[in-house]
Amino acid sequence: LSGNFTVTENTRIVYTTEALAELANRVKTYLSDMLGITLETVQGSAKAGDILLKLTLDKAGEFGKEGYAVAIDEQVVIEAPTETGLFYGAVTIMQILHQDENKCNVPKGYIRDYPAYEMRGGMIDVARKFFSIDYIEEIGKYMSWFKLNTLHLHINDDGGEREASFVVESKKYPQLNKLMGENIWSQDDYRQMQKELKMFGVNVITEIDTPGHSKSLALIDSSLVSGSSLKLNTQYDKCLSLV
Repeated sequence: LSGNFTVTENTRIVYTTEALAELANRVKTYLSDMLGITLETVQGSAKAGDILLKLTLDKAGEFGKEGYAVAIDEQVVIEAPTETGLFYGAVTIMQILHQDENKCNVPKGYIRDYPAYEMRGGMIDVARKFFSIDYIEEIGKYMSWFKLNTLHLHINDDGGEREASFVVESKKYPQLNKLMGENIWSQDDYRQMQKELKMFGVNVITEIDTPGHSKSLALIDSSLVSGSSLKLNTQYDKCLSLV
């Protein structure tokens, strides 16, 4: 189509059902954080100049879990069969706004988008180099800007900043917590971070590295480990429920 849709101070983020209220507020916060634009969120019918979030469940076969469609004319109408798809559609509009000199214009037209690959992400070695849980959450939210959906965290290793490490609090084997001093993530904080990133379409995968790089597990039972590797002929099940 020709012309632009322009975001103004009167533009609203409109959602069709109460179930989408949290998503609309998430889009509002993300838009403010990434572009410095603050918009009102309301439930109801959209008018000219609004951005509409609309679940279209019958499109699941066409778009899958993460695809979406956008119609940009007098309104911006984002449709998807899932909340993740709606969020990605909103991110696409934000990316277009980000490229506009005045951060307010989106060319009118139509978008159909869905991923070619189911898993898109990266790994952070938090065992060799400690990062705060807030920093990891921030990185995860930036990942969603690029529609990456998987954050792999490598939580134990040998070497790096310390001889051996195990980053997440273990209540079953508290001796592991001594390795990190104050630099350890509590289970509650770790769970909350994963829940928060899940809302941004990012799934956190926790990796406990075995049989190599397992020197920390000697604190549980020295007979389990030879050097820095787990003995495969020992009670391997001890290492399957460390937290």
